[in-house]
Amino acid sequence: MEQPIIQINNEPRTRRKSSFSGVRPWRKLLYIKQPYPDNYTDPSFLSQLKRNSTVQKYSYWKLVKDFSLISLHLSTLAIVHIVFFGIYNFNWDPILPSSLGSILSIICYTIFKSYDDNSSTKGLNAFKSSILIMFSILTLSPVLKSLSESTSSDSIWSLSIWLLICNLLFTDYHFDINEKFKPVFSMNILIANVIVLASRLESTGSVFCFILFAFEVYGMFPFFDIWVRKNFSLIHWCLLLIIGILVDFFIWKMSGAKM
Repeated sequence: MEQPIIQINNEPRTRRKSSFSGVRPWRKLLYIKQPYPDNYTDPSFLSQLKRNSTVQKYSYWKLVKDFSLISLHLSTLAIVHIVFFGIYNFNWDPILPSSLGSILSIICYTIFKSYDDNSSTKGLNAFKSSILIMFSILTLSPVLKSLSESTSSDSIWSLSIWLLICNLLFTDYHFDINEKFKPVFSMNILIANVIVLASRLESTGSVFCFILFAFEVYGMFPFFDIWVRKNFSLIHWCLLLIIGILVDFFIWKMSGAKM
């Protein structure tokens, strides 16, 4: 049975191929005039086509590790705000969380120092910086306490929420542990949020203790966790689990839920 001839522009396909046999090769350029019709398709037209060249393959455990950093950051934010609402609404003793945070900071620094051969100079500098920060907070506490006396609480809570949203968007979660950690912008947002919240506390001592605790959580813990991830990855998961359990427990207690 004779096969039908497919025609393009009223010419058989075999004739079209033969009609361009003596013509110079087709080039994929629009700015030059070539002896080919507008609907001509050369066999080499798709020869340089690359498919899925930018597709990246992600592993499940890599996504789990990355999400753990987001979860840990959310937990640290929650701990600071739990302490604030405990002092603000439930009359918690502000000395207890700040003292506990200071003890844990000293323990974490001691662990870091025991594994760092060049930690003597760093330790002295860290001690000087800590003393300077403590005296600065203590000096500014009366000023910070009266910072928002003329502002309504609803405005303070709204501003705090927006600062938290900005921090979540712009924080350096440090997914790639080999890259440099850059927390400057997000840290400034957190400091602004801490100052805004501390201005609603009743006493100067509460302001000092809360800001000191927030500095210990926001300023020291991320660097310690990065060092732990580099050297003892299992401890990172233990910290994530412990902090998550503490956050859930205190939220459950503060919500008034019963078993």
